[in-house]
Amino acid sequence: MFGISRGVAKRNGQIRNVLRRQRRPITHRAFNLLIAATALEHDLKLVTRNLDYYGDIPNLKLYEGR
Repeated sequence: MFGISRGVAKRNGQIRNVLRRQRRPITHRAFNLLIAATALEHDLKLVTRNLDYYGDIPNLKLYEGR
């Protein structure tokens, strides 16, 4: 299990800033963005059934689960 490290928190802020500049929704996605930041910080592929939650996050590697 991963905690919220300084690197994850920083990455989360970077993601939020990028999405905010693109006028993408961020408020109701707080936990999803934190999950994405954790995956990016640890160079992990994120497995999800809902690509809509994560598809607009730059450089995030996704695997669509069944």
